[in-house]
Amino acid sequence: MNSRKISSRKNKLIEVKGPISWMARNSVPANLLMIVFIVGGIGMSYRIKKEVFPLIELDRISITVPYPGASPAEVEQGILLAIEEAVRPIDNVKEVESVARESMGMVDVELEVGSDRNKALTDVKNAVDRIVTFPEEAERPIVNLPEWRAEAINLVIYGDLKEKVLFSLVKGKDDEIDNLFAEIFNEHKEIKQFVVKLKQDDDVENTMDKLGHLLESHIRKEERVLFEKIQDILNENELAILKNQLSKSRDTHK
Repeated sequence: MNSRKISSRKNKLIEVKGPISWMARNSVPANLLMIVFIVGGIGMSYRIKKEVFPLIELDRISITVPYPGASPAEVEQGILLAIEEAVRPIDNVKEVESVARESMGMVDVELEVGSDRNKALTDVKNAVDRIVTFPEEAERPIVNLPEWRAEAINLVIYGDLKEKVLFSLVKGKDDEIDNLFAEIFNEHKEIKQFVVKLKQDDDVENTMDKLGHLLESHIRKEERVLFEKIQDILNENELAILKNQLSKSRDTHK
């Protein structure tokens, strides 16, 4: 009696149903299905849009109206209130914000998430075009879909004016400083070459990585090595003269 119960329990355990148990019993179809998924995934990976600086589409519509010579109050009364009243009833408009500035009015229309941006843009353009109360001095409204591109790096290029002024004052005072200036001037040329290469090279990510390392080492060399050595070899009068020369050079090249 007990042996029959145990065998019946084993049969029940074996007869488990479901996709996993079916794949366990049928290995060939399961392997074929896995191959289809792998091949399909590899194929789709080549169709995915890849960008170094991703372009992000915002659920917003921007309206800009130039109004030359108008004060912010005149811009608000003559431009912004009319636009707000016209676009608020449009479908999928979530919020409307406006800013009045000297000679310029700007309206930001926020859309509901998932809205058809192009359709909303057409609706907003039509609504703005139907406004007939704009002042005669106001220019034609500019309606567009703003886009935002994520920044990977902020790049600021500066000239070698400071180094040239410094070099003219300390040249010949110390061989080590003269060698440092030679290295720094060569690095300036490399930096300029990298900047030009950014506009032409397809491998932007690799070029920016090299440029970033070069800028980091260049700035560290100037601030922690060159400038400290210059302070050590110049006396107070020479440092005062250097300060005046830098100020005059900066004012001349503004």
